[in-house]
Amino acid sequence: MNAQQTLFEYEQPPRKATSLGSLKLRDYQAEDCAAIHEAWKSGKRAVISCAATGLGKSVMIAELALIAAGHAHAELRPSRVLVVVDVGSLAVDLFETIREHADLYAGRVGILTGKMKFNQYDAEILVATVQSLYAKRGQETWIKQHVRPEEFAALLIDECESSLADGFRSVVDHMMVNPALKVAGLTATPFRGDGRGMGELFDHANETPGVLNRDILWGRDNGWLVNLRQALVRVSLDFSTLTLKKNKDGELDYSADDLGALFEDERPLIEFAKGIHHIAGSEPSIVIMPTVDQLT
Repeated sequence: MNAQQTLFEYEQPPRKATSLGSLKLRDYQAEDCAAIHEAWKSGKRAVISCAATGLGKSVMIAELALIAAGHAHAELRPSRVLVVVDVGSLAVDLFETIREHADLYAGRVGILTGKMKFNQYDAEILVATVQSLYAKRGQETWIKQHVRPEEFAALLIDECESSLADGFRSVVDHMMVNPALKVAGLTATPFRGDGRGMGELFDHANETPGVLNRDILWGRDNGWLVNLRQALVRVSLDFSTLTLKKNKDGELDYSADDLGALFEDERPLIEFAKGIHHIAGSEPSIVIMPTVDQLT
């Protein structure tokens, strides 16, 4: 496919690397997991790893869970690992990925969300939404009632920029009472809208592209992500009537409902459709809308 004639450019991905589990890691995934493990062994407590969307953070978390649980060292007694996410659907996907990767240890993986609960009290690797962990059960939160930090070797945080928010931080602080606990945070966007720095929690990161810092350009240049060309579509939307509000992480943003209301008139939807068709033609396209109502 000629990259000069299409919106997308496809590359052949490089080789894959071996791993502790049944899923084979890509070379950079194995490299980053090893870098996190080495940082932990060198005395760093909380490591942040940045990887653009599409580079496979879920597989990395699955590998790190096995590393932290002690399966990389036969002489060590397996320890428990807590994996925390901010969205229920992501928790289910991550639970399934870890179970697949854990293979022989799949029965030791548990999940705790508002709708799905399995093996949540004694799982060797527990995947949980942060909301379920800090939800009150009587006078205390679930995590304070059922999670003893001294039993855990590691805390793995997906979309870790959320970990500084008050409710999320209460979960992190509860776990870090254990001085031996290691932390790894993975994200594609290590920045917060409120300006707070990730250094409040994490003590090890890499600011230059490469190990532990693989942005969308790195993924493109190394053949793991398609090369996208940006184009603009003009539509008649008036944002002057909208108000910025604080979201659950304390960041200012437009609400999805307010944005969705702008599309109650079919005119901007038609403009969107015409503009996307004009630019992308028959190429595969992803369209993100504020609510599902605009997709029906």
